[in-house]
Amino acid sequence: MQRLRLPADAQDRLLGQAWYGAALLGVVFDGAERVWGWQGSALSVPVLDTSSTGTEL
Repeated sequence: MQRLRLPADAQDRLLGQAWYGAALLGVVFDGAERVWGWQGSALSVPVLDTSSTGTEL
């Protein structure tokens, strides 16, 4: 199966959306690890909850 990749600018936009979503949810990225989903169309990153408990999600 051929693996398709998003162009760099699309990956940058998706990462920017992840940062925006994290800010809305009140979490911060935990480290630099990024896991790209199917054909680069999704992005997963570990986050830390910045609420009073400070637990990992």
